[in-house]
Amino acid sequence: CRDKIFLRVFSTDGDIMVPKPSRSVAPWLSAICYVAVESVCDENVLFPVNVSTDLLTLWGKSFDEVYAVAQENMKRVYTCMRMREALIKNAKAYARTLDMSQEEQNRYVMAALIKFQDIPIYVLGAGLFGAGAIAVPEILSEVSRTIMDWCGFYIIPSSTEELLLIPLWYGMSTEEMKETIRDTNVKTLDPTKQLSDRLYLYKSGELLLA
Repeated sequence: CRDKIFLRVFSTDGDIMVPKPSRSVAPWLSAICYVAVESVCDENVLFPVNVSTDLLTLWGKSFDEVYAVAQENMKRVYTCMRMREALIKNAKAYARTLDMSQEEQNRYVMAALIKFQDIPIYVLGAGLFGAGAIAVPEILSEVSRTIMDWCGFYIIPSSTEELLLIPLWYGMSTEEMKETIRDTNVKTLDPTKQLSDRLYLYKSGELLLA
């Protein structure tokens, strides 16, 4: 199961108890390791099993060793795509589940494309709990270098499953982003999928609070 070990992050500024063992990613964020286990009923369905102290003892491994493996796996599977592309991909999958003609499906997808074509928002994720990508410095550095052209970027913790990235040059108001995060957590997002009400910032190789 070595290639199925990944990271999940938890905010440490709320009421959620962070499972142990864990590692501090920042003063306000901690990460644990989990194993993505296949369902006995459907091998395409995965569910997480936290790497506990007992499991480490069974494996004969230290938490640091397993954490390093999880980081490597996160680097292997992570994706970062333009919001427009992510929405189109999801829209296509969703449209196919509806009772639509091919022409109607194409119009549905085109509407998603037009709505977000000029907004430089990127979706970052990896594994079942995609927000865990924030715990891998090499991922953030690579995104800064290859996608943001070395520019810093805001990180919106949209859920435990993914993060939204907005380049600093876009000039979006930090207060507007913070308000969006709070509203989404209160009105839209399942509490079990909420990560934080805070806005993060990656700049000059450092993960900060905005």
